[in-house]
Formats: sequence, C-alpha cells, structure tokens
Amino acid sequence: MAELLSDEMITKLRDGLKGLPPGPWEVDGIRQDDAPDLHNEYELLDARGYRLCDTQNCDYRFAEIEIEADEDGSTAWNEPAHKLMEHVARCDPATIGALLDELEARRAIPTSLAIQDVLAERRRQIEVEGWTPEHDDAHALGEMAGAAAAYALYRSQVDPVQITGDEMIEIIWPWASEWWKPKDRRRDLVRSAALLIAEIERLDRAPLAATEGGS
Repeated sequence: MAELLSDEMITKLRDGLKGLPPGPWEVDGIRQDDAPDLHNEYELLDARGYRLCDTQNCDYRFAEIEIEADEDGSTAWNEPAHKLMEHVARCDPATIGALLDELEARRAIPTSLAIQDVLAERRRQIEVEGWTPEHDDAHALGEMAGAAAAYALYRSQVDPVQITGDEMIEIIWPWASEWWKPKDRRRDLVRSAALLIAEIERLDRAPLAATEGGS
C-alpha cells in the first residue's frame, strides 16, 4: 500500500501542481435547451472565475458522458458529468498538496516489527479467516473489543496466573469457547491489537452506513 505512490511520482505531482491555478475550484452548470443537440454543459472554474475546462470544449473531454440517442438522433449530457466535475473541483491544488504532505509525513514515521506484525495479523484475519468488513459490521455489540480485551487481559498476567482460560471465557470472551485459541504471550497481544483495529474500523464505518441508509 505504501508504494502505490513512488517518490518519483510524488515529485512529478508536486511539479505539476506548481503550474495550476489556485483553488478552490468551482463548477458552474449551463443549460442550453435551445441547442440543436440538447445537452447540459458544465464548466470547471478557478478561484478567479476563469474557465479551466468544460464538458463541451475541453480537449480532454474527461467529463463527457453520452447517453442513448433520442428518436431524432440527438444526445444529451448525463448528470454524472456534473458529479464528476464536482469531484474534480474538490481536488484543487491545495487539497492535493496537503494529501501529499500527509503521505510523506506518514512515511517518515518509523515502522517497528510490532506494528508490521499487527498489520499482518489484521490482513490474515480478513484474507484467511474471512472476517471482512461485512462480517465485522454484524458484530455491533462490541464483541471484537471484548475479544481483544480478553487476550490482552489474559496475557497481562505473570505467574502465578490468577485467571485461567476457562474463567476468561466465562467472564469476558464474547464468542463460543472453541474460538478461544490462546498461543503465546506476544502472539496473543498481536491478535488483541489487530482485533482492536477491526473494532475501530467498524466504528468508523458506522456513521457512513447510517448516512447512506438514511439518504
């Protein structure tokens, strides 16, 4: 994931941003119902109001979406053209530059073996165990946090052990006993951290799901 943008690509993006008009950019819609071929034209405007490109005359024609021709052979610009323009407008130079700054800042943070192992365990949970986002979203009562707490609490103990595995299952483990699979202290703490990430990701998805469900 970290290599999706190479250092060379980041440099090219920064060089390209230098020649772009300042943002924020805006979208303006022009309806031309009296034209021979009915269409809606959308313009992308810079902060000064100058046209950067539009759906009719831009050489790139990246927002041109042609729909089925009417009986008289005319075509129209579909509404997604406007949506695409809005998306591009939000990605003004300042926004892109800020995202590149954040990416480079994250790359500068040293990644320890512990972090690598936790992320690898999270991938294993998804790819091997099949605990996909859809699967995790079905556990909305804090089960993954409970499982993480169980492993962490169990491995917080040093001899003599005060709480056995059976007692842990009875007290805090959220699932059936056959899913309680302690390994060794480090591996269980890694699994605990990965389960916490899964729970946090589920919480982050919950507002979006509620918004989409209510729209």
